[in-house]
Amino acid sequence: MKRESISRYCYYALVIAVALGIYLWQGSLSDGIVKTFLTFYTSVVEMYFGNYHYYDDYLLRYVGYSYAIGRECLGLGIVALIFGCSGILCVKAYKGYKRAVALVLSATLAALSGIFANIIRIISSIYFISFARFEMIHALLGITIYLAVLFAYYRLFIWIDGRASHTVVRDENVEDRV
Repeated sequence: MKRESISRYCYYALVIAVALGIYLWQGSLSDGIVKTFLTFYTSVVEMYFGNYHYYDDYLLRYVGYSYAIGRECLGLGIVALIFGCSGILCVKAYKGYKRAVALVLSATLAALSGIFANIIRIISSIYFISFARFEMIHALLGITIYLAVLFAYYRLFIWIDGRASHTVVRDENVEDRV
């Protein structure tokens, strides 16, 4: 097996371990950290809708008009999934020091895009709060938004990989055929 292959598989294992660690870490977050994340989410929702939320210490969630934003709304699992997917694509697309830089950058972008996707999910779900099948609509909106984010990352790496393959040096002995 080539040295690059062994290195690549080690990076794959590292990405999977970090993504799994993020996923497992979200279940053990303290109430203070959850409240901090939820404060940010509710602040954005309050700015968007112009309403007010209060924190219920007994339920450990922010309560608004006929809805609540709690621990399950954090959606940190999607951050782990986005990092896992983009990290594997980084390992495939880059070599050397660029691979390590791309992994750190993809972790940062995964966190930002995961938080952005969750905020979009919460804001878009509030419009459907009075519907009888709100839970199903909320789940379908989440699936759609998360798949759109993952597809955008996939297309980004296809574009990056395509740009890298177009930098191939041309052979002077080959004639262009039109």
